[in-house]
This record gives sequence, structure tokens and C-alpha cells, in this order.
Amino acid sequence: MTSKTMLRMLRSYLREGIEKTWSDKDLYEWLSWAQDDVLLWVIELDQGYEEEEYAGISYVSGTQEYALPSDPDTLRIKFVERTDLASKKTLYPIDKTKRNIRQTLEKTTGELSTDEFYYLTGNKIGIVPKPTTAATNNLTITLVRRKPDITSSVDCALDAIVHKMVVLYATLNAGVKGDINVNNIGSLIEIQKELAGNALSSRQVQESREVNYIEED
Repeated sequence: MTSKTMLRMLRSYLREGIEKTWSDKDLYEWLSWAQDDVLLWVIELDQGYEEEEYAGISYVSGTQEYALPSDPDTLRIKFVERTDLASKKTLYPIDKTKRNIRQTLEKTTGELSTDEFYYLTGNKIGIVPKPTTAATNNLTITLVRRKPDITSSVDCALDAIVHKMVVLYATLNAGVKGDINVNNIGSLIEIQKELAGNALSSRQVQESREVNYIEED
């Protein structure tokens, strides 16, 4: 579905065929925000959907926070791993309020731990404890980025099966803000979720196989 088709459908649901309450620019913004919402729903359903690895962060001694990929911004962090050590080490999320921790203790022994953690703030990732040595491209982050905003010349970047859901989400949000009765939209969204969910989950038709494996260092 092209962006212009989505715009026409959105205006139809809002019962506004021409610009009156909203300009085209306004509605394309609603579609872009709805695209974010639907992408978050899809990656909960399909854990590997649209994920990518980013290895562009290098530790700087005394620097705690580092920029994440932007343009488009990072939408979801799924896995953070330090790759410059003899054995790869997973970093787990921690609350930002704990960012001043200098060192943690092992749960079982109570001894000082070499564990590292991360927190998110805006479009940055913070490392806990704060790095005290430099390292080059030492973090590999598995993430999902926002899709480019939908405009008159940029179509929705998600699978076609969820395009109608994007329009319905935009209708619901724009309608509530514009004080328009969109009570039936919620039920339509649930129908589309079921249809899209079935379609996305059935893309892999082979039965999964249990395997024994050894992780690579």
C-alpha cells in the first residue's frame, strides 16, 4: 500500500475527505507514529524481525554514555555483548538510577565482580561501571531501528500485511485527539492483529528442531 493510499484510507476512517481538521502533513505524522507502535507489536510477535547488529561503539576511558545509531533512531535494544575479551560477555540492563555503581558483588561468593551493565537514556547507551580503559569497537548491540517517517514520497517500510493496522492505529490516535467518535476502530484493530499475527507466525512452516550445541567464544 503506498503512502498516498494510506492517507486516503485514513481520511476515509476519519470521515474527512479533504483537509479540514488535519493537513496532509499532520496525518503523515500520525501514520509515522502508528508505524512505530505496530513495529513494536510485530517484534514482540516475531523476535527476529528487522533486527540488526551494530558494532560501532568504542569505550573511552572516563566516558559513560555513547550514542546509539540514529537517522532513524534506535527503537529497541535486544542484546548487548562485549566482544573484545577472551570470552564474549553479555551486558544486562540496569536502572539508570544505579549508573554510579563502581563495582558489583558476585551473588554466590560476595567477591568483587567484573560484570558490566547498561542503561538507556534518550538515544544513548550508558555503561556501568563507567569504563576506565579504552577499547575499539568492543560492543556488539543487537537492535531494531525506527523506520523512516511516512511521507507523500516515502511508503510504509513494514510488511504489507500490517499496513492496514498502521492506518487503524493512526485513525484511533488522531480521532481521539480530534474528538471524533472512533469507537469501532478498536475492534477493527483486534481483527487486523489476528489476521496479521496468523500471517506472520505462519511464515516458517517447517517444524522447529531441538539441537545440542556449543556456543562460540
